[in-house]
Amino acid sequence: MNDLVSVIVPVYNAESYLKRCVESLLAQTYKNFEVILVDDGSTDNSFELCNDYSKTFDNVIAVHKENGGVSETRNFGLSLAKGTYISFVDSDDCVDERMLEVCISAINKNSADMVGFDWQGFSGEAVPIAISKDKIKFLTQKKILPYFLINNHLYCAVRYFYKKEILENNAISFDKNIRSGEDQLFIYKYIAHCKIVNIVSYNGYFYFKNMSSASAGVVKAIHYNDLAVRNYILSDCRLKKRAKAHLMKGYLAFCLSAIKYGTTCEEDIISNYRKIIKKNLTFILFSRFIDFKRKAAALSVAISLKLSKKLVNKTNI
Repeated sequence: MNDLVSVIVPVYNAESYLKRCVESLLAQTYKNFEVILVDDGSTDNSFELCNDYSKTFDNVIAVHKENGGVSETRNFGLSLAKGTYISFVDSDDCVDERMLEVCISAINKNSADMVGFDWQGFSGEAVPIAISKDKIKFLTQKKILPYFLINNHLYCAVRYFYKKEILENNAISFDKNIRSGEDQLFIYKYIAHCKIVNIVSYNGYFYFKNMSSASAGVVKAIHYNDLAVRNYILSDCRLKKRAKAHLMKGYLAFCLSAIKYGTTCEEDIISNYRKIIKKNLTFILFSRFIDFKRKAAALSVAISLKLSKKLVNKTNI
């Protein structure tokens, strides 16, 4: 198979990172792909850079739109995509040269509806090296949703390959009104229509962590959208215990982040989320869908804020 892959890249004030991102895509070993650069009203030179690439390379498309957020920008890219398969890459990130090849190869194993892979974070100039163990976890229809809920895979749209046909036939797009958690809702709706999902042991997506940002890690009001999506999944999902565990992981993660990095929210979310965690502590401690590390973190949050502060400074949840 030599199907066309559409790689959609939302771009917003990314002139410092865009070259690294686009060059990593142009270096792909799988050659039948198009790169759709959607500039979301950038105020720097991002669109000029996008235009330069589109003039130089036949498979690069550059378009400009008024600022509307990443969901609207990805949807705009989807409307232009001609590929059989869709991939998303954020403009400050980059990818391994074999990413498209690995995903297409995994799809060809059994005509999978979706392929998932892992990512590595980096914060400096040096880009990580991808590791592939040549192992694939094959998920059939009944196992897909349980796996995604338990393993916290209902997030990070960039770590998956999608079929355009499934997106179009089921009118699946990103909710432009959601600024955090939009990935979860998109993926949740998509996997409902999947018969086969392949998860590849390959970490070829490189996520750039801007550690120089003063607000890195600080919990902002947009996190409410993430929790709203998790609550929606709980109300919609037939797997109530798994979905509730997924929701509790969200409350715990935001509570711990607020303890470690602070918050700009008007309400005291640390106090409020501690109450929620305490109320659901029995469920959390006895749930087989929550790992030991999170159980220990929930227990520390319920017992002592001081203890929780020590915990979050030593580990990542």
